[in-house]
Amino acid sequence: MHNVPFYLLVIYVSIGGLLVTFFVERGVSAYRKYLTFAEKPIPTAKTTAAQLANLAFGFMLEKTIYFLRVYRQLDQSERDYVKLPLSPNSYPVFGEKWEYRHCCLWSLGQQLEWLVRTAEIAWKEMGWTDRPMLFADARDRSIAMANLIGSLDDFKLCLKDKISLFTADDNS
Repeated sequence: MHNVPFYLLVIYVSIGGLLVTFFVERGVSAYRKYLTFAEKPIPTAKTTAAQLANLAFGFMLEKTIYFLRVYRQLDQSERDYVKLPLSPNSYPVFGEKWEYRHCCLWSLGQQLEWLVRTAEIAWKEMGWTDRPMLFADARDRSIAMANLIGSLDDFKLCLKDKISLFTADDNS
């Protein structure tokens, strides 16, 4: 297996988190800078809001698809070691020897926590009352891998439905 130094893992998670935060929380300015750079006219406020909503929810959808791919790979290759992917007992304490699966589980857990917090804020801002299973399941540290993958699948479908709402608004 791969031995990854902890400091590289921290740098990876930190840079990824900063990039994600930049694009989601500051999507308006990034989008306008992109349009200015591309020398395209800046669309109206209504169109921009729909496009930014698509950008934010599209980003969450891509991150969910990424989680599904990586968790399924881990489930196939390391099934005996990743039965409880969010449990702190799935990886050693800091200072001990870490293997690739440990780094993956820890890093994915941190990123999943960020995704759930971001999605909960988005749901609240949009005034949606439906709550995907992932919101509760991601907080359950004893969830089994199969249940987590099922929750991520449901969340992916939910996000696709939400994105289709913005696309329908954009076409009218």
